[in-house]
Amino acid sequence: MRNITVSSIWMSYPAATGIVLLLGYFVLAIAVGGGSVYLGLHLFATYSDTLHHWILFIFFFFNGVLILISMVPAPLSLKTEGARIQPWEHPRLFASVKKLAVVAGRKMPHEIRVVPELNAFIALRGGFLGIGCQKVLGIGLPLLHILTVSQFEAVIAHEFGHYKGRHGRMHPLLHIADRSVALTVDMLSFGLRRDSKWLILHILRLPFVLYENLCVHIDETTGRSREFSADRFAAETVGSHACAGVVHALDRNRVFDQYLDFEVLPVVRSGYQPPLSEGFALYLQSGEKLVNVCRIFHHHPSPAERLAAIEYLPNDKPEDDSSALSLLDNVAELERRVLLSWTPNYGARDLKPISWDEVGERALIPDWEDWCGRDHRALHDLTLSSRYDCDRFSDVNGAFDACSMP
Repeated sequence: MRNITVSSIWMSYPAATGIVLLLGYFVLAIAVGGGSVYLGLHLFATYSDTLHHWILFIFFFFNGVLILISMVPAPLSLKTEGARIQPWEHPRLFASVKKLAVVAGRKMPHEIRVVPELNAFIALRGGFLGIGCQKVLGIGLPLLHILTVSQFEAVIAHEFGHYKGRHGRMHPLLHIADRSVALTVDMLSFGLRRDSKWLILHILRLPFVLYENLCVHIDETTGRSREFSADRFAAETVGSHACAGVVHALDRNRVFDQYLDFEVLPVVRSGYQPPLSEGFALYLQSGEKLVNVCRIFHHHPSPAERLAAIEYLPNDKPEDDSSALSLLDNVAELERRVLLSWTPNYGARDLKPISWDEVGERALIPDWEDWCGRDHRALHDLTLSSRYDCDRFSDVNGAFDACSMP
């Protein structure tokens, strides 16, 4: 007899699940927001010259208005824009993606963007409530550095596997619901942190916090099934050996994001472009340990679980062991565009090439001296070794805010 679970029901009716969650949020927002507005108007109608009467009117009325405003769904957008690439710039990469789209029975994405993170995704942009969206394929620049061509195709096949299955029918609506609830909670925080000690704010946000937790729970519960399904499609399309190679490569190189954040980003902010592959090799040799700033996907199975799930799938596909960078026509130019897209707020219009031997003298030390000159009061007891201490950084950021106040 088939074992029926809540997760399997959600996965069997993905579109219905997404619609129900989104409608549930609207019902909750209308009930709480509309009720709050009604109570505020009732207080206004029953005129009283006492101060607490008007405080309650302002509180309930404007609280309800904020909740109702937060109901309006904004168009979907990308967290990381990256650099958009065109078919005539990198024809081999586009040919590889098109081949896998045909196998999956899906149209080519509207855009392909290369992003500065160890990840790949198919995201939706624009539209309204998931309707009329454009699909964007995001390819992490680090993946092109650490994977072979066959392993890269396994990653892209995995992403198409999500849409060959019916995962894409639920996830946009679930994302909209989750984001709308999070926006409501943030608006009801009135600029204060979520862990504020104000009891009235906790009571005010409680229904939406509980609903946000429900959305996250459903996403995590169905996430494992989605990932296993996409892994299976990728293994059947490209071969289980290439898929296993991806899992091993990601596990070995999971510090690439840390390398980009802590070593490359400060150099880029100074207006320079260091060689990424050479720098990452040096970074691995330095023995840097992974700290708790990595991007973690809680709904992803562990590497051991993913390997076990594809272990017995066929491996009869020919493999291309050349570097995935061979799919690109101008690696240095693409890296420059990706790095520039990563730092839009720092005013750098172009990047000057620099070797890692010159980074300290030409980029880091001048930047550090400028930083110390501007924020010497906040940095009086900060050392280089404490830059990885997240708690210490929060204290320093608080000190920066205090120093910047008139």
